[in-house]
Amino acid sequence: MRKKGQFYLVAGMVIISIILGIIAMVNYTKKSQTIIVNDLKEELKIETQKILEYDIGHTGETMNQYGLDYSSHLGSEIELYFITGTNPNLEANKYVNGIVTSATNDLTVDEDNDKIIFELDGVNHEFELMPTENFYYLISQEIKGESFVATG
Repeated sequence: MRKKGQFYLVAGMVIISIILGIIAMVNYTKKSQTIIVNDLKEELKIETQKILEYDIGHTGETMNQYGLDYSSHLGSEIELYFITGTNPNLEANKYVNGIVTSATNDLTVDEDNDKIIFELDGVNHEFELMPTENFYYLISQEIKGESFVATG
């Protein structure tokens, strides 16, 4: 009788261990979205400097083409905004998944304080207004209803 009871006890412990192992594996392998806007900020900082240097002696369309190409690489969950130009000819473009749309309506200039103000999702992002060519970017990513924005 004692050996029979020990067998059921050991069998019960093995079954419980297997069930706990499966639960732990399911919890561990759940896919979660990661916030990558900060990584993209550093990448854009380096790449846009090189493109702007190249674009100085050329048509000026290189940055627009770069935005199209780069956004198609990012996918549809990340929005990329470029603010370019000189005052009063500043423009803002939104790049998503290789498609460009104008976002200049969200752009205002505060000449008293030498600021460019760009409104994104009800939040104002301020940049310094330079007397020469201006270039700024915003990267926006939404995860589970929460927006993450990096600027540069």
